[in-house]
Amino acid sequence: MGNKKSSFPDERITSRAFIMEVKIKEVRFILWTDNDYNIYKENLEKIK
Repeated sequence: MGNKKSSFPDERITSRAFIMEVKIKEVRFILWTDNDYNIYKENLEKIK
């Protein structure tokens, strides 16, 4: 039982960090300009 209790806070911290990361990515995506999007598309084409 002790092991489950000790790992629980870690899970909460990592999930909170993950949520923050997703929020930051969403904000960055919203702040993108058309030019940024075109560069992104060009890079995708190069990768393919």
